[in-house]
Amino acid sequence: MNKRIKNTLAVITLCAAVICASVAANAGQFTDVPSSAYYAEAVEWAVDMGITTGTSDASFGPDEMCTRAQMVCFLWRAAGQPKAGANAPAFSDVSKGDYYYTAVMWAAGRGITLGASDGRFNPDGSCTRAQAVSFIHRAMGEPAPEAVTSFSDVSTGAYYYNAVMWASGEKITLGTSKNTFSPDKICTRAEIITFLYRSYNAFLS
Repeated sequence: MNKRIKNTLAVITLCAAVICASVAANAGQFTDVPSSAYYAEAVEWAVDMGITTGTSDASFGPDEMCTRAQMVCFLWRAAGQPKAGANAPAFSDVSKGDYYYTAVMWAAGRGITLGASDGRFNPDGSCTRAQAVSFIHRAMGEPAPEAVTSFSDVSTGAYYYNAVMWASGEKITLGTSKNTFSPDKICTRAEIITFLYRSYNAFLS
């Protein structure tokens, strides 16, 4: 395990101990998160960890689209809300007053995201499955996949290939069918939180 992963996990472990002791909220407060839902445990974890709140006091919005800004905010909070590095690139569509500013600067500075194109981050753009696993994979230090899964829609030359192989090997996501990963499919809030929950459990278990 490299130094980057160790440092990240140390912060996450500390935050888990502090936040879980002080935050009383849990997934049971949301009327749209039934206890039988595949994402119920992940949502409870995310709320207890302070990674996300609901879309309202009573709703989590599990089926709502997750944006790129929301995705990096989830990762940033899971890492303990670290300060952004001085080497973070500037994006024309990210301003200091934005709620996601520090999260984006942190993610960009650590190479978790390189932005969209033309000097933009595209914070309101939808986060795809390929982007989601790539962000998480990079945040974890880009560990090498231990197994290779054959997906007909994931080529070896795709930027997300190693991330998908790692995610499928760690059972973070198994794809949308036996032979497809659907890299361009838009992720929901429930899916993103579930990916994060499984990712951190894989390293902390």
